[in-house]
Amino acid sequence: MSQTDGLKDTIACDTRISQIVDDSLSYAGYNISELVEHHASFEEVIYLLWHLHLPTQIELKHFEEDLRTNYAISDAVEQCILIQSRKHLHPMSVLRSTVSLLGGYNVHAEEISLEAT
Repeated sequence: MSQTDGLKDTIACDTRISQIVDDSLSYAGYNISELVEHHASFEEVIYLLWHLHLPTQIELKHFEEDLRTNYAISDAVEQCILIQSRKHLHPMSVLRSTVSLLGGYNVHAEEISLEAT
């Protein structure tokens, strides 16, 4: 367990995915600063978190294609976002509410099998 000023009053544990040593955070052995310096994309970091290694170009291409198949949201969810944004709510409040709403539109939301993920 590590604790620095940035993590004051926060318990942080090492896991197989992440580790905090002094002021340094790493994912699957990759220092976050190095990922930033090498301009790792959002998709590359997600792949790293899920697979514990950075993707090859081919793996990244297939991963991005798989992600794109799930980009679409229902019109109702889109309208919810628009309504909330017109009320000048904090973006995190909009995100939290919208993520909760998404579960209602996912036919696999209650499934816990690997096939459903």
